[in-house]
Amino acid sequence: MIPKTMEVFSTREEWLAARRMTGIGASEAAAVLGASRWKTPLQVWSEKTGGVEPDLADAEAAAFGLLLEPVIAERFERVTGFPVLRVEEPTLFRARAAPFVFASFDAFAEFAGDV
Repeated sequence: MIPKTMEVFSTREEWLAARRMTGIGASEAAAVLGASRWKTPLQVWSEKTGGVEPDLADAEAAAFGLLLEPVIAERFERVTGFPVLRVEEPTLFRARAAPFVFASFDAFAEFAGDV
């Protein structure tokens, strides 16, 4: 298992601010490495430093993603038989060795007693 720390936020707004200001998340990793079709490293830097607001197309895609999370989790559980544990509060998991690297998980699957 990868050593990590977990931060839980009281509000979605606090979580979004932490994502924006404190590192690189999993959804930004490809762009930072220059491997994204949708965003460049410069765009990520500009968003992180407050030079530009995130693209509204991203907001629309994120809105649909939020709506579909429960449906996808339910389908995954039905197809695989692995119990799915939904993450209900805004949370960041950070790598201890590189705390500027984080991920926010929608859910976890339980397999053979391990999550």
